[in-house]
Amino acid sequence: MKKISLFIYLIHLFFAQSSDVETSGDIIQLAIPASGLLAALILDDGEGQKEFAYSFATAVIFTHLMKRIVPSKRPNSDNTQSYISGHTAAAFQGAAFIHFRYGLKSAIIPYLAATFVGYSRVYSKQHHISDVFRGCAVGILSSYIFTSEFAEPNISIDIGEKSAKLSAFINF
Repeated sequence: MKKISLFIYLIHLFFAQSSDVETSGDIIQLAIPASGLLAALILDDGEGQKEFAYSFATAVIFTHLMKRIVPSKRPNSDNTQSYISGHTAAAFQGAAFIHFRYGLKSAIIPYLAATFVGYSRVYSKQHHISDVFRGCAVGILSSYIFTSEFAEPNISIDIGEKSAKLSAFINF
């Protein structure tokens, strides 16, 4: 998980050097959820893969539905699909999935990167700060609703002089 977080951070540094904040945000908003899904795949975490799919789909569908229901002009144009920042929703969905599934320590860098994505949307005048906060809330809530803590089975064997015991602890 640390390697994935470091990868996201290095992507940010690489693109931040080009001084193109908007492009960096565009890339990082995809890299964060991809790293959450990649972690579930690497850990052979089938339940996590399903939970990721449900939370990601919920965040994307809800965001795009609200953009059409609640018209709100973007700061830089007459486009009326500003109401919720989809980039921020995706980024925070990925960071929150990592947090709720694999722990807060694993999610610190993804949360920082997601915050940068929100900043990039305001900086590039694609969204108002309120749109970014709504995207943050949608992403976190979708992961909160669908994501459970990852718990590997804990199996132990206790061998005594006259007996042997096999114990398995599984969290549901």
